[in-house]
Amino acid sequence: MIQLIGRQHNTREIAHMLFIAEKTVENHRANIMKKLALPAEKNALLVWAVKNLPSRLGSRIGRLVASRTFGMLPVALPQKKPPRLFRAAF
Repeated sequence: MIQLIGRQHNTREIAHMLFIAEKTVENHRANIMKKLALPAEKNALLVWAVKNLPSRLGSRIGRLVASRTFGMLPVALPQKKPPRLFRAAF
């Protein structure tokens, strides 16, 4: 769930992806924030997820939010290679 939060999915999207109720997602968010001792700010968990998860999970916008919140410089994300396409041998 933290990975989905780090990818900036909202509660409704996370609930839909995991086939659970939105209230369950909200409860999980609250429990995670409590265990990590995060402040009750709206984006505290998002900022934590972007800052602490591998960079491939965060987005450029999330990194900018984290940089402005924590006074860090934005980090350039590595460019992804395009997927390799294989030809079917028939």
